[in-house]
Amino acid sequence: MNYCPCLRFMTRVFVWLRTLTSPQRNTMIAAIVVSIILFLLYWLKFDSNIIGFFRVGDTLPFSPYLNLETAKIYQGELGFDGQQFLSIAFDPLLQNPDTVKTLDSAPLRYRRIFYPLVSYILAAGNRQLIPYIMVGINAIAIAIIVWIVSCYHEVNKYPQFPALLVLLLPGVWIVLSLSTADLLNSALVLAALYSYRIKQLPWMAVWIAIASLTRETSLVMWFSLLVVSIWEQQYRAIKPLILAVIPPIVWNSYVLIRFHDQGVLGVNANFGYPFAGIVEKFKLLFVDNFSGKDSFEIYCFGLLVIVFIFNLVFGKINQSENKIIAIGSMIYGIMFLMSSIAMLSYFLNYPRQFINPYFLFLLLQGSKRMRWSQSCIAGLLGVSSLVFLLGHS
Repeated sequence: MNYCPCLRFMTRVFVWLRTLTSPQRNTMIAAIVVSIILFLLYWLKFDSNIIGFFRVGDTLPFSPYLNLETAKIYQGELGFDGQQFLSIAFDPLLQNPDTVKTLDSAPLRYRRIFYPLVSYILAAGNRQLIPYIMVGINAIAIAIIVWIVSCYHEVNKYPQFPALLVLLLPGVWIVLSLSTADLLNSALVLAALYSYRIKQLPWMAVWIAIASLTRETSLVMWFSLLVVSIWEQQYRAIKPLILAVIPPIVWNSYVLIRFHDQGVLGVNANFGYPFAGIVEKFKLLFVDNFSGKDSFEIYCFGLLVIVFIFNLVFGKINQSENKIIAIGSMIYGIMFLMSSIAMLSYFLNYPRQFINPYFLFLLLQGSKRMRWSQSCIAGLLGVSSLVFLLGHS
């Protein structure tokens, strides 16, 4: 009898969900799942310490605004990108010279200004609140991505189920637990693709411009949109796309001028000769000392390769609707082939560095056979997500 109130509540929630549209229902389900995992990460994995989400290592200098007495610090670690974003969010104008010293590459990090800047603005400059805002942005971004994927399929009159497959992608949970800008960037990129699909071209330009200030690789999808606009003779889209690239050009120019003495923007470290990084990755996995951890690396890396193959092969199906996805996947594929071992060395890197191809993978639809294979691959990706959430310390 004690379970009756809970059962009645769950029944009412289920009935309420059935009254929603598919995009609304998928978004609500995603929000519930994300909230549960977010709180489990906060309470169990990070001991109720919000700084745990930023994987702050003790190798690089600490932000002068970080409270070292209460912050969760990972001893003997370099730290991840979230640490860099947090330092900038504490001081988005880089007014304190000590903030610049915390950045491993100021020209590389500072060009990705939108995520830390919007976090600072939403927190009204309150540095105690900023970490919570940054984590919250990523959590909300997941729900928004589910909503956009669902709306995209609704416009194309496709089944709605792939939207919830977003929750199976390992990069989603890796980014949430490391507080990098990739989820926000993906939400903006997908918003631009959806706006193009429904002919809201001014909004398309706004989203792609902001996305390019979040991660410079968004220009891949900008270029894809431009090529498809010319290909399909959608000339009305060309002017907004040209305007969209002005803000990132202006900002990157400012960053180059301000940090001219620190060299280029880190491209040489991340990219090199074709297949060089992949060959080195295979050497690390198969030639050097093999371990159980390497088995998981092979699993994750192999799934990324499968996703690229899926995108390129099935992007030709329903080509009139999938041109942007096919072109974008091809360019991301070229970037993947030219990636250095710095990008491919560890499974925490490549599922988030190449997170957009995973989302493009979920946008693809067509034959029933494609949907079945898409679901199977997503299920395999879900296994890697589960292993990460349960096993990564």
